Amino acid sequence: MSEELYKEYVAVGKRLRELHLMQSKAPAELTLESDTSDDMEIGAVNYKNGVLQLNSSKRIVGISKDIWEYQIGGYQVLSKWFKEHKGEELTIDNFNHIENVVGVLSETIRLKEYLRKLH
Repeated sequence: MSEELYKEYVAVGKRLRELHLMQSKAPAELTLESDTSDDMEIGAVNYKNGVLQLNSSKRIVGISKDIWEYQIGGYQVLSKWFKEHKGEELTIDNFNHIENVVGVLSETIRLKEYLRKLH
């Protein structure tokens, strides 16, 4: 491996570490529909065609299929988060966190593709 290639891997590894430890933010732009404050409870979530249905009246729009299906440690990252928070209210802080997780996963996928093309 050349020194230049090695340095590129180190730089990408540093970026991934910062993202996965949430030391760096990369928020995605998601939309919460309907944008009223009523019925913010996370129910049995259902994902279809870029739309994550949180309950009968709330949904998050803008999560691509590859991000929804992305797994770390054998777990679908977003699905696991929503299952662990079922029955809780979706707060602004939680929504901002989800935007950041989606952005981190998107950047992770992009960086993995970039590393594949270096060979």
